[in-house]
Amino acid sequence: MPGAGRYGGRINAEGRPAVLYLHPWEMDPGEPDVPGAPLPARARHRLNLGRTEARLRSLLGERAFGPLCEVFAAELGQG
Repeated sequence: MPGAGRYGGRINAEGRPAVLYLHPWEMDPGEPDVPGAPLPARARHRLNLGRTEARLRSLLGERAFGPLCEVFAAELGQG
């Protein structure tokens, strides 16, 4: 999630909504290893795992969030 606040902030400053998506494994230290997975995939699933929750909490305190149907209502012609 590094950069999510920076890039989301730039997009929001332009008046556009941004989407943040986290994979479930990015928050789950108990996720089992996948036998036979390549080293880069295994590393990606563990890298910064201990910092993700704090980063997400910080981002939630800095930005406004809402359901996609509400956030994008104007772009979809529904707002």
